[in-house]
Amino acid sequence: MKRETLILLVAVTLVAGGAQGETNESAESWRWTLPEFMPPPRVPADNAMSEARFQLGRKLFYDARLSGNGKEACASCHEQRLAFTDGR
Repeated sequence: MKRETLILLVAVTLVAGGAQGETNESAESWRWTLPEFMPPPRVPADNAMSEARFQLGRKLFYDARLSGNGKEACASCHEQRLAFTDGR
């Protein structure tokens, strides 16, 4: 229970800290780097993409401390070169 509480507290702190100083960017102002055949994802107007949010997501994706055993990041299985799948 203490571990889950600590993880939640760290996540909330990171999100709150990452949101400071952001501008109100709309979903259209974010430059999506996607293949031409792929439409941009739907993004709620009150939760628009920004560079800070992108970087936070990247940090969390590669952070092993958030896993159940503290040793495996999401990136351990979900490989970027395989479109973030596990290759199965």
